[in-house]
Amino acid sequence: MDAVGKEMVELLEGKNIIVTGTSRGIGKSMIDCFARKGANLFACMRTVTSEKEEELRFISELRGVNIIPVELDLRDETQQKDAVRFIKKNCIRIDGLVCNAGVAHNGMLQTTSIDKMREIMETNFFAQMRLIQLVSRAMIPHQAGSIVAIGSTGGLMPRAGFIAYGSSKAALMWAMSSLAQELGPFGIRVNTVAPGLTDTDMLQVRSKESIEEAVSMTAERRLGKPEEIAEAVAFLLSDSASFINGQTLRVDGGRS
Repeated sequence: MDAVGKEMVELLEGKNIIVTGTSRGIGKSMIDCFARKGANLFACMRTVTSEKEEELRFISELRGVNIIPVELDLRDETQQKDAVRFIKKNCIRIDGLVCNAGVAHNGMLQTTSIDKMREIMETNFFAQMRLIQLVSRAMIPHQAGSIVAIGSTGGLMPRAGFIAYGSSKAALMWAMSSLAQELGPFGIRVNTVAPGLTDTDMLQVRSKESIEEAVSMTAERRLGKPEEIAEAVAFLLSDSASFINGQTLRVDGGRS
């Protein structure tokens, strides 16, 4: 392996990183990607199964890093506090947080109840803010850290039929830019990755026609891959991105 290849592999070496929503999709790809780059991980998911524990153990042994599964339902404030308390007991410092967990939803305003809007906003925005609040408090004494949220091009490019989801992601991305100003003086960087349409289970809420239309609007004429999103997040977590703060990085294949 040449020097550049070795540097890329070790991009996150020794860092302790929390990732939410790791049971599938982009979150699952992040665990493998970050472990391959040398990070120790706290893999948060709503339910930790024996199969998932075995999967994480395999990756841990293969990559020579520590991966600890953490049961966390983001909608449960008490569970959030307990999870962060547990993580703090199991590492000297928290170097990174990836707010990946979220829910998808489509529907026009007239067919989407206000209760459903509240539910989507609670998961995709308020729950993220609570977790960032807790984790950033642990980062501040060390005067360092990197926080990355998974936004969406859906929060940047308004379109009919995604009122609840798009609004929740737009709120999240605006808040991340604001938090960069608040936390920057403490050495904590805050950025967002906004994926385009990516080949995950979340596509189930969209029709075949809607997917084809979105793909036709990309320069590459294809869906994104979860591992491509993971690589972008890994870069923002790393020291290679030390002067990147308050940004939204679109990873969307050139969506127009």
